[in-house]
Amino acid sequence: AGPEAVLMASPQLDLYQSDIKDAWKTGIFLDNEDNNWLEISDHLREAAREYISWLEEGNEADDDENYETLLTEINEASAKLNAEVKARAKTLLDAGKMVGIVGGDHSTPLGLIQALAERYDSFGILQVDAHADLRIAYEGFTYSHASIMYNALNETAAGPLVQVGIRD
Repeated sequence: AGPEAVLMASPQLDLYQSDIKDAWKTGIFLDNEDNNWLEISDHLREAAREYISWLEEGNEADDDENYETLLTEINEASAKLNAEVKARAKTLLDAGKMVGIVGGDHSTPLGLIQALAERYDSFGILQVDAHADLRIAYEGFTYSHASIMYNALNETAAGPLVQVGIRD
């Protein structure tokens, strides 16, 4: 419910921006949540929890064909979501908008990072986090929260990456 909470708090924001003339007049726009994605996310999140619990019991990923299929389904859905976020971000960037992402876990902005990489020759990422998020894949999840910076650096021209607050 993060995006809705941000929207409810947005009247408290000071919209003065010294480098953008009359920024306060432009306001803030929050796109509607896609209920289809909410349903997909709820379903796959619960299935992923069961899969991770199964792994924590000492099982291997390829011990059960159903879990192999689930992992493929989750990775494909994640790639599709990234593509949709990228397409939406490109449309907004082309319209001259400043785009931000709110919601999901911190793997959510990969589509925006991909759109920015197509638009700009180079740009950096400032990550404030306790974890580096540089795993190739977490428990087989290609687009997991633990892989966002790995994917951002390996799927785009993003860089440099500056990480602050990393503890492990």
